[in-house]
Amino acid sequence: VLEGVYTNPLAALAAAEESMPDALFTDIVMPRLNGIELAKKIHSLDRNVQLVFVTAHTGLLAEVRSPLRFECLLKPVSAVKLDTILEQLRRRRQGLP
Repeated sequence: VLEGVYTNPLAALAAAEESMPDALFTDIVMPRLNGIELAKKIHSLDRNVQLVFVTAHTGLLAEVRSPLRFECLLKPVSAVKLDTILEQLRRRRQGLP
């Protein structure tokens, strides 16, 4: 179930504080609060949130540090890769390998 779509990372953070999502899909390069910082803040509220960075800037992924476990979708996003990621998230949420 899609909880929300936000173009403002601060609004996304406020929404997550109200109703924590199972997964967060975020770009890395965003105004005010980048996706890495957004992911860290949301992860600090609930370590079970699954993280997916959707980006064209793979070099920035080096800034993501443990304990964040994340997936990455490269832009432009392919339907096949998106389906694969969604299946991985679903299986992880159900405690399956």
